[in-house]
Amino acid sequence: MAKLSEHDIQTQILDWLKIKNIFSYRQNTGGAKLKGYYVKFGRPGAPDIVAVIKGRFIGIEVKRPGGRMSDVQAEFSWLLQEAGGLYVLAYS
Repeated sequence: MAKLSEHDIQTQILDWLKIKNIFSYRQNTGGAKLKGYYVKFGRPGAPDIVAVIKGRFIGIEVKRPGGRMSDVQAEFSWLLQEAGGLYVLAYS
């Protein structure tokens, strides 16, 4: 059986959130060169998926089984939880 990619797992999670009628979206971060300028978007370490349930911000970082968070992702997780949000590290 083929192992699922992070993208496959993200899609499954987003589909489940949609079925449950939970507000959510895929959070993109990174950068791109536009018209000769490099433009950054998103916040480094931000989770892959954002959801809001009953007013509570939930960040979902998706990893393949065995995958690990980077230091900047771990810091984001800590900061989000300190602010009252919930951070989920999802492998499936």
